[in-house]
Amino acid sequence: MADEIELKTAPADFRFPTTNQTRHCFTRCIEFHMCLIAKGEESNECKRFAKYYRSLCPGEWVEKWNEQRENGTFPAAAASQAGGAGSSPQQQQKQKNCFG
Repeated sequence: MADEIELKTAPADFRFPTTNQTRHCFTRCIEFHMCLIAKGEESNECKRFAKYYRSLCPGEWVEKWNEQRENGTFPAAAASQAGGAGSSPQQQQKQKNCFG
């Protein structure tokens, strides 16, 4: 019998008490990129943030944000530095986009 797949979403976050999770999604994506900048892509903590926002954010939003990061127009400046315009080729290669 195949292994069971356990489906989970991001845990409840007191900063986002309402049912609209738009800000929660955006914040988790930014936290993921900030973590990549601070700790590198192999950090378990970064993988946790990636898992959270991937479960919260619609794919279309993430694709748009990735394009904005690549063009240097992403609205969160620090997260834009994670592989966006102005980064060295080595940084761009190391940093992953939101679908990383």
